Amino acid sequence: MTTVAQMTMKTLQSFRARTGEALGAPLPATTPEQVDAAAVAAGDAFAAWAASSGEQRATLLRGLAAALESDREGLVALADDETAL
Repeated sequence: MTTVAQMTMKTLQSFRARTGEALGAPLPATTPEQVDAAAVAAGDAFAAWAASSGEQRATLLRGLAAALESDREGLVALADDETAL
């Protein structure tokens, strides 16, 4: 029984920790070049974040918190499926 995510060079599959059953569809694996590009994009975005006001940041973070809260049950169920904790 597989209880951890398995990766090939092309996909990443998550498994239910208790049963080893595949959890969701396989996702495309990220290449080193994609990771590098994401890091560059994050660095580029930091200047805009740093220039934003505290009020703008708070608004964005409150929106993120609301989105997470709106799917709290689903996120908890997924975390339980993946970790069995």
